[in-house]
This record gives sequence, structure tokens and C-alpha cells, in this order.
Amino acid sequence: MSLRPCFSIFVFLVTCVAVAPARSDSHMEDPEYKFEFNPSLVKYWNEGETQIPAYPKDRNLMEVAGSPTDRGRLFVDSRSVTLGKDKVVRFAYVIESTSGARNVFFEGIRCDAQQYKTYAYGTPEGKWKPISDPKWQPLRYWGQSPYRYNLARDYLCAENEYARSPRDIVRRIKYDILDNEP
Repeated sequence: MSLRPCFSIFVFLVTCVAVAPARSDSHMEDPEYKFEFNPSLVKYWNEGETQIPAYPKDRNLMEVAGSPTDRGRLFVDSRSVTLGKDKVVRFAYVIESTSGARNVFFEGIRCDAQQYKTYAYGTPEGKWKPISDPKWQPLRYWGQSPYRYNLARDYLCAENEYARSPRDIVRRIKYDILDNEP
């Protein structure tokens, strides 16, 4: 066998191996779970002022229905849910592991842009520690925190484009009313 066909096969295989990782994420985005992004809705957006709420109290926590594969429980503080003039839903929540360990966060979600931002996290002393320079991040269905995506899709965002009212969000979480239900 001459060297030329071997080299061609080698180049073909290297190309296939190099392209495969770039395409590997495509199976993770199930079209059923994909938000439809409309960039015209976010062209001239400016973020408003953010007030960090009171630290969550257990009596105000509502459990968000999860899936059987969840590694812990998610609770939203009913008193902290707000909708700003900038159309950002802001809320405090608690993630409780199966061993009982808790992580507390205060975040915002932009339904129109499918993004979230963490403004602060809770300390063991029951106080907020603000994030020094929070950045907007994309909502993802896969990875370490699909709960944000599911929360936005099922409870916070209507038709995947605009935020629901705080009252409607609390009602939907409390009674486990999903996005496709009235």
C-alpha cells in the first residue's frame, strides 16, 4: 500500500476525531426543552436596581416539584419573588442535599434572554454575601444546575418569552401548576 492513501485515511480520521467533540453537545439540547430566543425583545434592555431581600425563613419556603433523578430538593422563598421593571424575576431559593446540607442563593432570571444571574449567596450565619461582579449566564438544561432551567420553563416564564407575575409564580409553585396548564 502506498503512502498517499494511508495519509489520506489518517487525515480523514483526525478530522473526524476533531469534529466529534464539537458536535457532542447537540444531543443534550432536546428540542422539547429548548426556549425559542427572540433577540428583538432584548435589544434595548437595561438592568434595574436590585435589592437583596431578607434572608429566607423556613416557614416561607415552597418546595418545587422535582424529578426522580434530582440529587436534592429545591425550595423557593415565597416572600422574595419579585418582578422588576426590567422584567427580571428575582427570588431567593434553597437547595437541600439528601444529607440535609443547604445552599442558599438570591438570583434573577431573564425569560426573554434565557439567562440567570446570581446576586448573592447565603452564609452559615444566615446572612447574604453579595457577589462582587455578577454576570448573566445562559440557562442550561444539562450540567450541574438544570433546576434553574426547569424552574424558568415550568414556573417563572410564560411561553418562554416573558416573566409571570410574582403572584402567579408563587401559585404555580405552591400547587405544582406547570407551564402548559392555565
